[in-house]
Amino acid sequence: MRFLSEMDRHADQPSGARHRGCKEHSPNSITLDRHSSFTDLTQRSEQDSYGSIPGYPVEGAIERNLTQVRNLSPHIPPNVALGYHFCFGTLGGWPRFQPNDLSQLVKLANGFITASGRSVDWIHIPVLDRADDAFFAPLNELKPQGARVYLGAIHNMGRFKERITAARKHLPAFGLGAYCGFGRIPTSQLPNILADHLKAVELAAPE
Repeated sequence: MRFLSEMDRHADQPSGARHRGCKEHSPNSITLDRHSSFTDLTQRSEQDSYGSIPGYPVEGAIERNLTQVRNLSPHIPPNVALGYHFCFGTLGGWPRFQPNDLSQLVKLANGFITASGRSVDWIHIPVLDRADDAFFAPLNELKPQGARVYLGAIHNMGRFKERITAARKHLPAFGLGAYCGFGRIPTSQLPNILADHLKAVELAAPE
């Protein structure tokens, strides 16, 4: 079981560069965060893709969120690991919004990967506290094109195993991560979060 964390390092790769609007995991690994600094706060890609922002219809939502990807990602050297962190928002508490399923987010992820103009090393897809097939079924349409897929499922551990079981019906292989980064988490909560990660290893292990 592989975990995604903000300390993920790729020590076997040469050093790269820092880009504004990116989370810098190490000198040779950057993450384009589609929820915060990389995009205007009034046009959050995930919410926009579901038509949840007034004045922005769902028609054309995927395409209008690809411009920055096309402008930036092809210029990132191929020896620098590139990942996309998608999120349902943490300002005011997570999740900021709750879509009915992962359909539009899967379309957004597919669009990002195709528009990148280079290989994408990983993508992070948040998972709500849901265990129904309707929520996870769109993962059947995910086209990672070689990117590692991480589901942000480490939260609300009482139903963690049910969520993982439901996800595996539609995406047999994936890594695990928290629903978002640890930037807004009080340090006093980190021991519990790390304990949840250890619990996830136990619960996600094949029976």
